[in-house]
Amino acid sequence: MPAPRFFDSFAAVLDRLAPRLGLETKLWEMRLQQRWPAIVGERIAAHTHPERIWFKKLYVLVESSVWSQQLLFLKRDLLQKIGQATESHLVEDLIFRVGVIPAHDAETTSRKLETPPLPDPSPETLADAAAHAAVVADPELRARLTEVIARSLAQAPRPLEGDRSRVP
Repeated sequence: MPAPRFFDSFAAVLDRLAPRLGLETKLWEMRLQQRWPAIVGERIAAHTHPERIWFKKLYVLVESSVWSQQLLFLKRDLLQKIGQATESHLVEDLIFRVGVIPAHDAETTSRKLETPPLPDPSPETLADAAAHAAVVADPELRARLTEVIARSLAQAPRPLEGDRSRVP
């Protein structure tokens, strides 16, 4: 395994870690779900959703039994497209199940990605964060790191006095 570079992309780090942590299948499931319309085409993607990979079988939710029957005729072509798109042998068969297809619209996705605003850190939290970031030589990077640490500390739950269950 090649040594990590100083600034590897998150995707590159995931690709190296996934096999060691047993998450390779889950990673491919997520990639299939994201790229599903490009792999199978918009028309089929509008009526299907790749649910999960289990024992080299991709379980696909289908809108109706009519679509399930139609996709049985296209199974070989779909498997070939999936194999080319993933460059992997994780999927050897397709299982079609009638079910509710999750919404794919951009509005639903953007609502899921919205996060509540973080609270402003107190002066004590800022001082604590500055102490942690003091080892960074670059002043611009140190200021940004201080801000990130302070915001993280501000949203972290504090243990109640006398409560030892939350103390690390």
